[in-house]
Amino acid sequence: MMHPDTRLAWISDAVGHGVVATRPIPAGTIVWAPDPLDRRITAAEFTALPDLMKTEVEHFAYADQDGNRVLAWDRARYVNHACAPTCVSAGYDCNVAAVDLAPGDQLTDDYGSYLPGRMTCACGHPACRGVISRDLAGPLVAGWDTRFRAVFPAIARVPQPLWPLLTPADQARIAEALAGHAPVASIRDLIGHLPG
Repeated sequence: MMHPDTRLAWISDAVGHGVVATRPIPAGTIVWAPDPLDRRITAAEFTALPDLMKTEVEHFAYADQDGNRVLAWDRARYVNHACAPTCVSAGYDCNVAAVDLAPGDQLTDDYGSYLPGRMTCACGHPACRGVISRDLAGPLVAGWDTRFRAVFPAIARVPQPLWPLLTPADQARIAEALAGHAPVASIRDLIGHLPG
């Protein structure tokens, strides 16, 4: 589920719709968490889909650590990729604002860790990687983890309306890390091995 202070908006012809903030969202805010309405599609279910449905699932779903494609039911499926994203994923099953977001700012994420296939990037950033693929993501993990660790302490200081959607295990792991009793989880802890 996307943060309640967001809405769907037209971004550009290159990327289509995206998700933007409707109120200030401070760095460290959990902006997305999985919820029971999201649909997990196994590899066998995906293979059995008609081609037209496969195309839509490929466009809107992400791959989880078990190789399922996860199709969000809400506007979360419209969060666009960016090579310099405003949000970051980490070793917990959620996305966090990596910067302070003002109303109208787009919430973006780096698809590199969970894109089931390959895509050509249209983010327009000067450091754009051009092609986004999980099999090219290995060298990016350290940077993703660094960005997440920079905003991690703010999780305890900012309002977290999506906190109840996190699993009890992730809530406990985050609390342990915030208290200094455990390391902050790496994205590798969530998605496992990344090639590269």
